[in-house]
Amino acid sequence: MTTASNISTGSPPSPEITLCLCDNDWIIKIAVFALIKDALKVLGVQQAHVKVLGTCRAVTCSSGKVEKYGRSMVQEVEALLKQAAVLADAEIDTELFSRAFTPNKITDGEAQLFSAHIDGKYLVATDDKRAMVELARRPDLADIHQRNAGRVVCMEQIVVAVVDQKGFDYVDKKIRPVCWADDKILQAWAGGKGQESKETMKVMRGHIDELRQATNGLLYPL
Repeated sequence: MTTASNISTGSPPSPEITLCLCDNDWIIKIAVFALIKDALKVLGVQQAHVKVLGTCRAVTCSSGKVEKYGRSMVQEVEALLKQAAVLADAEIDTELFSRAFTPNKITDGEAQLFSAHIDGKYLVATDDKRAMVELARRPDLADIHQRNAGRVVCMEQIVVAVVDQKGFDYVDKKIRPVCWADDKILQAWAGGKGQESKETMKVMRGHIDELRQATNGLLYPL
């Protein structure tokens, strides 16, 4: 890990994203919905430019996750990990990490992502809303919040972006059979097969708007 004294504070990214740092839970959800390739496409990130946590394979491919989500999820993750790199200790600022890490609020994984020191324009993909809100509400973490402002991508943003790009039916066929895997997705898809796509997307965009407000500018303008 590096230290705060030899890095810049960072700034919100421009549209030319070159790297995406991914949290384990975000990867699991996107993999369950079979949207990993689609997610990277809408973000404009190549698979070889994805960085994962050191615990990614152990967590996502554990027996418990396989039992809960099935082998197809693991296959999606394994395909991603063939080209993805691991976020190195040298790419994490130790001082920022020690302040960000808050048991039961900002986990070790999220603290690593929020404290990353990466050259170029990058995104942070996470599904941990509690960590995002905690980062936004604490004055003592204002500098860490600022360096991540406009970088964070949540799972709901990906789903909506893929719908916008490929149509509701394309995403619906992937998500509906496994919508139970996420509470927000289940709520949006809870109307049954006959529910209009317009209403489903209204619920999804509502979740994104709520998170955007609660996290005070953290979300990437996808």
